[in-house]
Amino acid sequence: MKDEAFSVRLKTLMARKSLKIGELAKIMKCSKPAVSAWRGGKIPPSPDTQKRLAAALGVGVETLVFGINFGGGGECPIFSNELPPAKSKTPIEA
Repeated sequence: MKDEAFSVRLKTLMARKSLKIGELAKIMKCSKPAVSAWRGGKIPPSPDTQKRLAAALGVGVETLVFGINFGGGGECPIFSNELPPAKSKTPIEA
């Protein structure tokens, strides 16, 4: 089963770090086809590999796997399609 959401998150995080497939494969000490398969959503990385991937990309495993940030609560802003609502200004009373 194709995991497009994971694929998008991995591509986004790799882009933020300016990492190419070969560079991530070298950091992860795995093959380029393995990284390519994860990026394409063809096969999911194992839980242990997910932890190592998250560390290599500088995010928590929750952000990589689920697109959420448990540290800050809610959806991780790098994967949100919407900006947070603007705070309304309160009138200044004289």
